[in-house]
Amino acid sequence: MAYGTASRVRRARLGTVGTLFLSLTAGCGGGDEAPSPEIPQVDATALLISGDVDAAFSAWERAFAADPQNVQAAIGSSYAAMIQGRLDEADRILASVEPVSGAEIGPIRARRALIALEAGNRDQVLEFGKSSGTAEGQILAAEAALCRSDWDDAKVLLDPIAGVGGAVGESAAVYLQRLSEEDMAWGDLAEAEACWAMGMHASAVDAAAEVLGTLPQSWERMGEEALVWANRALRERNVEAAESLLGQAGSVDALHRWRLGATKALVKCAEGKVDACVRGMDGLSPETPPRGRSDTRAMGAFLLGADHREAAIGLLGDDKTAAAAQAAYLIGDSETAARLAPDSHLKSAFGGR
Repeated sequence: MAYGTASRVRRARLGTVGTLFLSLTAGCGGGDEAPSPEIPQVDATALLISGDVDAAFSAWERAFAADPQNVQAAIGSSYAAMIQGRLDEADRILASVEPVSGAEIGPIRARRALIALEAGNRDQVLEFGKSSGTAEGQILAAEAALCRSDWDDAKVLLDPIAGVGGAVGESAAVYLQRLSEEDMAWGDLAEAEACWAMGMHASAVDAAAEVLGTLPQSWERMGEEALVWANRALRERNVEAAESLLGQAGSVDALHRWRLGATKALVKCAEGKVDACVRGMDGLSPETPPRGRSDTRAMGAFLLGADHREAAIGLLGDDKTAAAAQAAYLIGDSETAARLAPDSHLKSAFGGR
């Protein structure tokens, strides 16, 4: 089965959600069940990593069709449906194997929370994440609770996972610290972060721009935090908020100085000022690392958009990175996207060979 252009760009855009879903699906090439004589056993995860996306999806779908109670095949088939945007089907597949999932019930619930997040159903994110008993599910549930201003419920969910390793534990600890401050503005900042995570980007940017203006300018992370939110504001093409936030980012440390200059240059791109945008991209600080330069130019191209397509594609040059390929695709130039896509699953996702 071949998947169309719309699903290809969706696969490339899922980013963190798809990565987390995959990390929870380790070993989805099959299970401990006896192999079907009609369906050869295929390591679908290995196919996906190698770049053969369609073959991986087909392998999972065939395995699930052959044995609807095969939990690992259901997880893979659900992932394929989610990436293609068939979110209701993705959730139904996982729900169908919950009764036979055994020890996998928690991770399955966490995956259902991720699907709900993609669907914009924050009530289900809270329900499935809370009942998953996994750190990944609980932080999603905590963010859903925070985004509806239920700080107490969020604290209950965050407390047990603040000590786990990795990004989940670190994020939980930061949330807890901010929610525990006497000045409620810190909790408001945590809420804005949670709403961003829940996909409420525009309102989160507005809230963060307002609350950062009330926090002590002496806060050692003020510059870095304001810079993060300024870039998020530009993603939403909210130039007013971006400029306000950049005004609070002057204290950013030397390590991030190049980011400050790059973000200021991106404002011109968001405003559609083509010549100023191109000059800004060409004049990035010599201290800008190669990856930073690449990502900044890709964002500049995205912000110029299809209205300034020639200049936008010109910013990308011959930069063969996922960011450049995605920017070209979103501008509407699938040929350039395929040319710039690195040799990975993104190459096939953008139609390259």
